[in-house]
Amino acid sequence: MRGAGFATRAQAAEAEGAGADGTGCLGQGDFLRLLGIEARADRLRDGRPDAAPVIDRQLARLTADDQMGTLFKACAIFSPHSLVVPGFEDQP
Repeated sequence: MRGAGFATRAQAAEAEGAGADGTGCLGQGDFLRLLGIEARADRLRDGRPDAAPVIDRQLARLTADDQMGTLFKACAIFSPHSLVVPGFEDQP
């Protein structure tokens, strides 16, 4: 659970000790891109060309490294071990 705080690490270890599985952590920007945020923004721009500048600013705010893209992290703790968690398909 790279990049997670001590409390999060302790909770993850406790959950994994109880049989759950977990992923590594991703920055919010990477996680949202894996979930398709850029394609969603494209569809929103197509439907509302007049709102394109606002959509672009909001997309950058959520995903850019110098904004919220690396400020927040995402990870998953889940069961059963065979579950594939969206956004973490290729994570250890």
